[in-house]
Amino acid sequence: MTFKQWIYGSDIDNPSINGQWGLLHIITLLFCVALIVGLTLLFKNKDDKSKRRVLLVIAFILLFFEVARRIVNITNPITFTKYNILWVLLPRPGCAISVWLVMLSAFINKKWFYNFASIISIICAIIFFAYPGAGFLHKYVLFEDLYSIITHSLFFIGSFLIVTLGLAQFNYHHIKNELISLAVLVFYCILEMFVLVKNSKGDPLELDPFYTLANNEVQEIVGISNHALYLTLYILFIIVYFGSFYFFSKKKAFKMIK
Repeated sequence: MTFKQWIYGSDIDNPSINGQWGLLHIITLLFCVALIVGLTLLFKNKDDKSKRRVLLVIAFILLFFEVARRIVNITNPITFTKYNILWVLLPRPGCAISVWLVMLSAFINKKWFYNFASIISIICAIIFFAYPGAGFLHKYVLFEDLYSIITHSLFFIGSFLIVTLGLAQFNYHHIKNELISLAVLVFYCILEMFVLVKNSKGDPLELDPFYTLANNEVQEIVGISNHALYLTLYILFIIVYFGSFYFFSKKKAFKMIK
C-alpha cells in the first residue's frame, strides 16, 4: 500500500466489517475514559489558564486533522467537484459540528460557549461510541478512518473535560446565550437539510445531522415507528437533557468532579 493509496483510499479493496464493540473500538473507548479521568485528577486543582491549555492542545490537534482532511478531499479529483465545495469545507453531521464546537470553545474561552459546546458534544460522543457509524467499520484503517477515530475521540475527551475541569459554568441566569446558540444551530441544520446542496441532483448538504427526520437510525434503534411520537419524545428528551446540566450543577455530587 502506497501513501497515496492510504491517504485517498483509492485503488484499495477495503471491505466493511462489523467493528462495533470490536477490539479497536473498546481499546479506543477505554483510552478516552482513562484520559478524561487522568487529566481531570491532574488538572482539577490547577488555575483556569492551565485547564484551558489542556483544551487548547486538543483543539489544535483537532484543527490539524480538520484542515488535513479538507486538503485531502480537495486534492482528490475522484471526490472533489464544483458542486461539493461546501460539502467538503463545512462541518455537516452532528459529530463534525461537535468537533468545531469543542475547538471554538477553547479559542473563544467564554463560560456560556463552554456550556453549549459540552452539552451538544457530550450527547453526540455518547451516541457515536455506542453505535459508531465510521472509523471502526473497515478492515484497513485508512486516513479517513484514522481521521474519524481521532476526531471523535478528541471531541469526546474535550467535551467531558470542559465539565470535569470546571471550564463550563451552568447557571440559569446566563442560559439565554446557550439558547440563542441552540437556535443558531437549528437554523444551520435547516440550511444543511433543505437549502444547501452538494451536487447537480439537488441532494442536501447533510440529510439529517441530528436524527430528526423520519426513519433515521436512532428512531430505528429505539424502535419507535411513529415519527410524530418519536419527534415528540425527541424534543422532550432535549429539554430534559439540556436542563439537567443546570439542575445538577447545583448538586454537591456534580460539583465534586470539578
